[in-house]
Amino acid sequence: MRGVTARDIVCAVETTLADHPVCSMSVALVRDPAMAELHDRFMGPSGPTEVLAFALRDDLSVEAIDGEVVVSVDTARRQAAERSVAASDELLRYVIHGTLHLMGYDDQDAAGRAAMRRAENAALSRLRRHRQRGGRPVMSKRRSRQRA
Repeated sequence: MRGVTARDIVCAVETTLADHPVCSMSVALVRDPAMAELHDRFMGPSGPTEVLAFALRDDLSVEAIDGEVVVSVDTARRQAAERSVAASDELLRYVIHGTLHLMGYDDQDAAGRAAMRRAENAALSRLRRHRQRGGRPVMSKRRSRQRA
């Protein structure tokens, strides 16, 4: 996606993880047809979604993350236009969201969604502070609208 580099994605993941242990983790950016196929195959509902997270570790009692985050570039662009935010910011929000899922966050109920949204917004704030301290720009200058 224009405006997002591999380094931006790594920074978003590292900012989200903080000190959380990691065995291995990958992020894949895909188009809607590929996302729709993955969504249908692994989650049930047909059609594309924003992000999928796959925990790949065999022993779920191990805290270290071993997983993959898959993000739909097309959905990020579409949602960004609807929300009047930069597509790069929306895509990085999805990367953070997927990373949080691998860390054990769940958004299946209202309390889980609220906790996840707080953690998401905190990670986005850390990314912005990183940029303000002179780090490589990660988020665009357009501030993403905080979602409830």
